[in-house]
Amino acid sequence: MTSLSKKSSNQIRWNRDLANDLKLRVQATKLTPRKLLEDRDDLPEGLHKDLFIALLGSYNGKVEKSFVDYLYKLCQDEAKVDQFIRSKKRKYSDIPQHKRKQILSERARTGVFVSLLLSSAGTTSIDAVTIMKLANNKQIKGSEKDIDKVLELYALRPTKIVLSQVDYKRLSENYLPIDEQSKIKLLRLRDIGLLPGIIFTLKSNCPSHLNPPIVSNWLNRENQKADPKDVLLVLDLCEDVLKEALDLYK
Repeated sequence: MTSLSKKSSNQIRWNRDLANDLKLRVQATKLTPRKLLEDRDDLPEGLHKDLFIALLGSYNGKVEKSFVDYLYKLCQDEAKVDQFIRSKKRKYSDIPQHKRKQILSERARTGVFVSLLLSSAGTTSIDAVTIMKLANNKQIKGSEKDIDKVLELYALRPTKIVLSQVDYKRLSENYLPIDEQSKIKLLRLRDIGLLPGIIFTLKSNCPSHLNPPIVSNWLNRENQKADPKDVLLVLDLCEDVLKEALDLYK
């Protein structure tokens, strides 16, 4: 994982690589940012849930190095606890080479990362980092049951559409920077779990040129461009899901 370079200042410049690194550490704990900080009596002053979530997203500024060091140590400690619990519950064995290779081929076929695949399906008991270590031959032993479950989820995913340069140019002609109000709505929908992936599982009428990685780019990259109609469609689909959920309680 990414290491922080030493600086004389007590602050560091946050960037996308550090954010992605922190995401991997959080994923390894199997806990949400809120749960990780819950009931902590040693939190550095100024570090809170909203800042933690921002660091995992599109935050682009300076942050106290002590905050980052604390979060790294916290994730490391919690991941060790989770790994111990999982090791007691799962039967680990040598994973067949063809299944490990199939994970990579399925990821390439669908264009969906394992972490997104699992979160979209609401699967919290499987560690995406461990799955990728097995797929990349950095680890041999693992839970074959977990591998089979991941392959089962991949089998439900369509093959990604690779646009030709002509198609991409045609689609991108209408691209504009995502307006601030829409970006705020998208981030809120991410925070409640609908984006970037679950909406594509819940709604079958998403256009074929949209997928979770594209929406993830909208959320995590600065000055991202998109077709305003696509952004509005995703917002409308999320609104439909929320209305359907509220109707259940009427």
